[in-house]
Amino acid sequence: FMASDTTMTLDEKRHLYYGYIYQDTYSPYGHSNYTDSLKVLMQKRQLSNDELKNVIVFSDSILTKNPFDLRVMNTKLFAYKEFKNDSAFQKTLNKFKIVIDALLSSGDGRKKKTAFYVINVSHEYDLLNILGFSFGGQQTLIDHYDYLTVVENPQKIEGFYFDVSPSLNSLNEMFKK
Repeated sequence: FMASDTTMTLDEKRHLYYGYIYQDTYSPYGHSNYTDSLKVLMQKRQLSNDELKNVIVFSDSILTKNPFDLRVMNTKLFAYKEFKNDSAFQKTLNKFKIVIDALLSSGDGRKKKTAFYVINVSHEYDLLNILGFSFGGQQTLIDHYDYLTVVENPQKIEGFYFDVSPSLNSLNEMFKK
């Protein structure tokens, strides 16, 4: 993953992504000190080269603790595109695709039985956007499934189910300590 390996099989991608919950560093509710700094930069209309370099530095720091943060990867892609650094852009895009492939292989999200299995709640919203849908404003937790409504769309899909068991289990473990 760290080498942006494009030869990974779907099983390897799934083992990597879903296996991360067994790492000591897995923290679906964690927050990096660099997240706020990155948000401040990204709210600017235009970024200088030094600010773009900081975007990459802050992103790398966040990804060290949370290597599957799709939003941060996306921000890093923006910076590399602005720098016209095609090689770094492609490597980051490959990592992004590894996570997305794992997520999409887990189901179609149309029913609980075929829910998308996510290890981080933010991946629910990321996946909606990647699939071309916008969050409809209502989130419901049903057992260990999040159901997110989506805005009206040509496919007439009302919402998607996400199995959030890993995040809930992590939360339960935090309260046991």
